[in-house]
Amino acid sequence: MFEPTLHQYDSQDWDRLGPSSHLSWDELACHDEHSTPYPRDTPEGRVEASCLSIEFEWVRHLCGDVPIEIGSAYRTLAWNREIGSTSSSQHVKGRALDIYPPKGHTVATLLRIVRARSQMSGSKLRGIGEYRWGVHFDTRPQTRLARWRGGRVRAEVA
Repeated sequence: MFEPTLHQYDSQDWDRLGPSSHLSWDELACHDEHSTPYPRDTPEGRVEASCLSIEFEWVRHLCGDVPIEIGSAYRTLAWNREIGSTSSSQHVKGRALDIYPPKGHTVATLLRIVRARSQMSGSKLRGIGEYRWGVHFDTRPQTRLARWRGGRVRAEVA
């Protein structure tokens, strides 16, 4: 059975490499002009980063263990407003990733994989959005799965 590899909070790997084997702090940072870092030094930030990393590693594994490009992760409120998103965005809380289809996958296949993960035992995926550029997923604290297609938020480009 697949088991995501996470780095421990108190390890040098956590600080230097990121929360998991295939997700770095640079990928989780805001795309604003300051590249504002993910808030990993707070207890909430550590929990959110770990939860998001587990889901990312699962999705990556289900895609065939191929690299997946992150379009957007953490956002400051100011950057979130600037790109036209809402103040209730899960990106502001560090709970969301926008991902592009990896090589050999379409948005439709990536969406099916993310939805399949959301149905697996232990999954914390609670928000899934389909866009023409890729898929948004998040780990919002609710029991029901929120799903949507499109919207006015545009994908960020690093």
